[in-house]
Amino acid sequence: MQNIAIISSFKSMIYPKDTNIFRMSMRRESRFTTQTTVTICARNNQNISIKKGENINIRPKLHQSSANDETLITAQELEKDSKGLMSFFEAYHIRVRGDDILDDIGEFSGHLLRKMMNIEQSKSTIIKNTLSNPYHKSLPRFMAFDFLENFEISIKLLHDLSDENNWIKEIQYLAAIDINMAQINHQREITQVSRWWKGLRLTEELKLARSQPAKWHMWSLACLPAPDMTEQRVELTKAISFVYIIDDIFDVYGTLDELILFTEAVNRWEYDNVTGLPNYMRVCLKNLYELINEISEKAYKNHGWNPKEFLQKVWKDLFNAFLVDAKWFVSGHTPSADEYLRNGIVSIGAGIVCAYLFLLLGEGGDKGGKGHLNNHIQILSLAATICRLWNDLGVAKDENQNGHDWSYVACYMKEHKGSSTESAQEHVYTMISDAWKSLNETCQSSSPISAYFKEAVLNSARMIPVMYTYDESRRLSSLEKHMKSLIISEQTTVVS
Repeated sequence: MQNIAIISSFKSMIYPKDTNIFRMSMRRESRFTTQTTVTICARNNQNISIKKGENINIRPKLHQSSANDETLITAQELEKDSKGLMSFFEAYHIRVRGDDILDDIGEFSGHLLRKMMNIEQSKSTIIKNTLSNPYHKSLPRFMAFDFLENFEISIKLLHDLSDENNWIKEIQYLAAIDINMAQINHQREITQVSRWWKGLRLTEELKLARSQPAKWHMWSLACLPAPDMTEQRVELTKAISFVYIIDDIFDVYGTLDELILFTEAVNRWEYDNVTGLPNYMRVCLKNLYELINEISEKAYKNHGWNPKEFLQKVWKDLFNAFLVDAKWFVSGHTPSADEYLRNGIVSIGAGIVCAYLFLLLGEGGDKGGKGHLNNHIQILSLAATICRLWNDLGVAKDENQNGHDWSYVACYMKEHKGSSTESAQEHVYTMISDAWKSLNETCQSSSPISAYFKEAVLNSARMIPVMYTYDESRRLSSLEKHMKSLIISEQTTVVS
């Protein structure tokens, strides 16, 4: 039910109110935990040795040995165990720092699963989905449409069901209804967001700036997928819209002198009395300030704290980070990779998203507001790091951007003379992997921050490859596909 995105309909029945939903969602069918001791002695189709530890439920026969025994399993034997390999591969994606053995397991199981795809056609679709969309890195609401088509095959394969099971059809039918209802709701949200965006009339002043409210709303659909969060999604999209438009002002429109005035106006939180500030910047700031006042009033009414100063701070940080980028470009200065990344994790705008998630989920009410979030800044920094690095990879070239941006890859290559683009990108992929390990560890650890907020931040990280991976035609083909299934697809049906 998690894979077809209807688990949220049953959470109140499945989990008690005080259950840590995040920790429950981290458990997979394989029951593979980070305490499991698995030692790969050799790879590349040779023998591997698996030492049993607690909570292994991948190969039942292993349970019958004592915890100190070793069972030698050949690669040929593993190749027959598609469920076990898929469990290994899924476990690989929930690893934390220090789980070095899971790196080997992920590589080895992925290799065998890719081989298996060419041998067992009946399982190839399920295996391909596991390799392309491991559960922990995927967004069930985004994948539900595709997964529903193969739901019966998957459920029978993974649970050894061979007989006719009417309940499978009933779940498929329920999921189809859920998808159709979600599409209708999402269409209404897009209409509401588009009407708001058009009413700002910012595109009349900024004709070259991006105007993509439907695309921006996909961030909100990813972060907050629950059916009852329409209001929160709309408010989050409004904030995200300003991140994009302000980015375009710094990247495409403003001269350095104008951008300095723009940033100084935000630091003083004014716009009327700033001499020399272009009209389009005044209009932008006026609308931004009004948006912050509006959501601050709602937060005070709903959660009992006024986040206005907190929101002003995160927006000021964003403007100042944008200005640093602009000064680097104008001066011709190439920052070190570390210097670039420190500023880049702010200028990517992920901090705005996380701050608004914190606010919209009511985290700041009786828990200390801004100070409470600042005590847990690591989770925001990790999500921002993943976002910045993905954005900076060579595959992330926005089709509508004509401005000038540095990238971590470029800074790294200049700092490390003789390194190739490929080696620099490989280094970035390693950094992303390390950030994911730390993010998993942070989310699994005890914290006053709710599981719902942690899950929302995780969802933002899961959305990043969808939003920043361009195909050979420089199109966001994956995003376009998900937009179709979430918003504009025809009614979903289940074949009898």
